Amino acid sequence: MEELLAAMEKVKQELESMKAKLSSTQQSLAEKEAHLTTLRAERRKHLEEVLEM
Repeated sequence: MEELLAAMEKVKQELESMKAKLSSTQQSLAEKEAHLTTLRAERRKHLEEVLEM
């Protein structure tokens, strides 16, 4: 019984670790998407400026 409880606790800890990694990955993805959106807006602005010449 103790082995089962220990195994369950280990699984619980691993799950918490995976949740933390997922949260970190989601945060990083959101930051990169925001940066990409900014870059796209700048590119569009530059293209419009070139086309106006």
